[in-house]
Amino acid sequence: MGLLSGGGLCYNLAQFGELTTAFVDRTVNQHQLSTYLPLTTLFGGGRRLVNASHEENMAALEEDARATCIGCFVSIIISLVLCNGSIALLGWSAARQMIRIRMLFLEAVMRQDMTWFDLDTDFNLASKMSENLMKLKEGMGEKLGVIANLVGTSVLCICQSLSFGWELTLACITVIPFAVAASVILSNVSTRFRLRSVASPSPSRVRHRAVSLLTSYKYTSPMRASSEVQYKVKATRDLYPFL
Repeated sequence: MGLLSGGGLCYNLAQFGELTTAFVDRTVNQHQLSTYLPLTTLFGGGRRLVNASHEENMAALEEDARATCIGCFVSIIISLVLCNGSIALLGWSAARQMIRIRMLFLEAVMRQDMTWFDLDTDFNLASKMSENLMKLKEGMGEKLGVIANLVGTSVLCICQSLSFGWELTLACITVIPFAVAASVILSNVSTRFRLRSVASPSPSRVRHRAVSLLTSYKYTSPMRASSEVQYKVKATRDLYPFL
């Protein structure tokens, strides 16, 4: 359903192309036979005229525009239904996967002490696991639906453009490898920087180190001041007997 939902955009593009053709035929080529418009004909437009008057061509153009609006509206409704259906099914599947993962997690916790994982006081395995499961559910429910829609749109648009003109389609397809290569390079660079950020000290540990240093500084400062005062007092005590 997610792949089929991408057909709405393909249909709208083809419908808009037929409307552009109708504009040219009804205004410039009024004395020639009008081009056959299969998609516009489905919704009450696409009259084929030859040697017709300007008024007849304008009336036919209004019919074509009305048919185009109806066709685009119908395609949008169908695409929305398919998108909602695919997202609902993916969400249902993701919910079942989450239940299964939670059951396996519960079985693992029952077998051993959960506090063994809580080595850091700021890290809670249960809350972290729940947060990761929610992210996984959102990714499976929405992200996969969007990916399926985009893949379906790309495949259907390429197939449709090949039927209209394969030369221009092949010329446009030649750009796809360069776009894929650029995306791969960008993803590799972003992954590398993300791994570096993960390998760096976590903010909690940095905060703990900073607090420790601040505590040590606050503790050693009075000690240093006390030693200086004791040194001065000792020097004064040595001076008084001499006087």
